[in-house]
Amino acid sequence: MMRILTFFIFLSSLYNVSGQTYFAFPDSNCVWSVEKEKHLIKGDSVFNSITYKKYYTTTDTNLTIASLQFVGLVRQDKPNKKIFGIASTYTTEALMYDFNLNVNDTTRVKPLLNMFSLTDRRLKVTAKDSILINGQYRKRLTVKSNVPFGPSLTETWIEGIGSSYGPLSAGLADPPAICPCFPTLLCQKVNTLTVFVNPIHNSCYKAVCTGVGVAESNKASFWKIYPNPTSDILFIDINDNIQSISVYNSNSQLMHGISFNKTNRSIDFSKLSDGIYFIKILTPDQIITKRVILTDK
Repeated sequence: MMRILTFFIFLSSLYNVSGQTYFAFPDSNCVWSVEKEKHLIKGDSVFNSITYKKYYTTTDTNLTIASLQFVGLVRQDKPNKKIFGIASTYTTEALMYDFNLNVNDTTRVKPLLNMFSLTDRRLKVTAKDSILINGQYRKRLTVKSNVPFGPSLTETWIEGIGSSYGPLSAGLADPPAICPCFPTLLCQKVNTLTVFVNPIHNSCYKAVCTGVGVAESNKASFWKIYPNPTSDILFIDINDNIQSISVYNSNSQLMHGISFNKTNRSIDFSKLSDGIYFIKILTPDQIITKRVILTDK
C-alpha cells in the first residue's frame, strides 16, 4: 500500500512540474510575421547595466541587414514570467507581458512599437487556458480593455509567442484614440521550424491589414462590408458567388451557429459577445478574410 501511495505521489509531482513549464520568448533566430512586417531579434545591448535583446522590423522577406529598422530593447524576467521593453524613442523600461496573471487580474502594459506606445494600455484577464503547439501545452491568456468607455476589444497572449496582434503590440485590446490598423500575427519561426501559424490566415506572408473594414486585395476593393464596427447585423455587398462564410473569434476559434442570410447577404452577430472577429468568405476564385469589430449592444 505504501509503495502504491509513493508511486502516485511521484506521478503527481511530475504532473505539477510539467504543469509549471514556462515558455519564454526565444533569445535568437526567431522571426515573427505580422502582416507585411517581419519582427526579429538580432544581437544584445546593455542599458543601465542590464542586458537586453535588440528587436528589429523589416518588410524584406530576405531579412537583409540594410532593411532592418530598430524598434527597441527587450528583456525577460523568466522566474516571474514577465517581459519588459524600452521603445527606441524612450529611455525608461515598461512592462510588455505578464504571464503570471490569473482570471480577473488587471495590468498595464506598453506596446514596443512606437506608433502604439504613447501611453500604458489597461487590460483585464478574462480567460486562462492552454494551447497545444508542437506537442507541448503553452499557457494562453485572453485579455480585454479595462476601461469604462470606448470599444471593448480582445486579444490573446501565448507563452513564447506573444500577442495575437504581434509580439511587439501587446495591449491593443485597449486601443489608442486613433488606431488606423490592428495588426495580426500570422506566424512565428524559430531557426527553420515553424512554431506557430495563425489558423485563420494559414499564411506567413499574407498582407491582411489595410485598415479596419478595408478590403485586403485588389479584387476585394470592389466589395463592401458594413457597418464595421457593428452591434448585431453585418451586411455583405459582393458581386460574386459566395460558397461559404466562416466566423472566428480572436482566439482563432470557429464560431458555430452563426446565421448567414443568403437573400440579403448578411451575418447575424447578435448572439456573440463584443470583441474582434474574423470572417472568411470563400468564393470560386479566392478566400477573403475580413476583420470585424462587434461593439456593445
